[in-house]
Amino acid sequence: MDGRDKPGRDGAWGWSRRLLSALALSFVLAIIGFVGWVYFLGPLPLDEARRVSTTIVDRNGKLLRAYAMADGRWRLPVDAKSDVDPTYLKLLFAYEDQRFYTHNGLDPLAPGRAALQLATRG
Repeated sequence: MDGRDKPGRDGAWGWSRRLLSALALSFVLAIIGFVGWVYFLGPLPLDEARRVSTTIVDRNGKLLRAYAMADGRWRLPVDAKSDVDPTYLKLLFAYEDQRFYTHNGLDPLAPGRAALQLATRG
C-alpha cells in the first residue's frame, strides 16, 4: 500500500505525459488556427498596388509632372534595372542582404541569425 494503485497517483510520468499532450494539442491547434486565418484573409489587393500616379512626359519620355494618387501617395513607374542607379542597388544588397542572389526570396539562415542577435544583444 504505497499509493501506486490509488486513482490520481500517476507520479512524475503521468504529469509529463499530460503536459506533453497539452503542448502537442496546443501546437496543433495553433497551426490549424494560423492556416485558417491565412486562408480566410483572401488574395492580396495586387491591382491596387500596381496602379501608378498619373504622369505627364515630354516627347522624349522625360517626366514633366506627376500627380499624387487619390490616397495622397506617390507611385511612379520605376524599372529597377534601368531607372535605378546600379551603384545604389549594389550598396543596398551589400548592406541589407549579401546573399540576395543565392536564395529564392526567403533566406533560410536569416531566422537563425535573428535569434542569435536577439539572444546576444537583447
